[in-house]
Amino acid sequence: SLYHEAYFSRYPNVWVQGDFALKNKDGSFVIYGRSDTLLNPGGVRVGTSEIYALLRRLSWIKESLMTTILSSKKERLILLVLMEDKEELTEERKGMIRKLLLEQGSAYFVPAYIHSVVDLPRTHNGKLSEKAAKIVLHGDGAVRENLQCPNVLNDLSKIRSLYQ
Repeated sequence: SLYHEAYFSRYPNVWVQGDFALKNKDGSFVIYGRSDTLLNPGGVRVGTSEIYALLRRLSWIKESLMTTILSSKKERLILLVLMEDKEELTEERKGMIRKLLLEQGSAYFVPAYIHSVVDLPRTHNGKLSEKAAKIVLHGDGAVRENLQCPNVLNDLSKIRSLYQ
């Protein structure tokens, strides 16, 4: 029943797993990738695509990944940022991030924690793996074979240890 709920409940007899795809006239498909990740800290549903769209406005952020971390037995938002070359994540810039997300998005978009990282977890086809980050930040082991650079998970484990 959980399997059916996860993949077949949205449309009758149609598998939905969250990737955008386009069916061409000849019957072939173009797969565009994940549509969005839905976070649910404190029971509030937060879509990450809106957050990423806002963060793209900051020229000093190369890429970002929003997920959750368990802190004091509570799920909290954490933002991992990959900075542009020679840029640093200062307390002032963390404030700018929070202000942007609050004013242009929602109070629910504002992360409890923001960390600069040297890399983000990616699948072998280059897509960010929010799932791998969340698994590690929640204290479980992620499948390293599914990632291009599995050593990035070691850095996430260090971040997790700050909030235990």
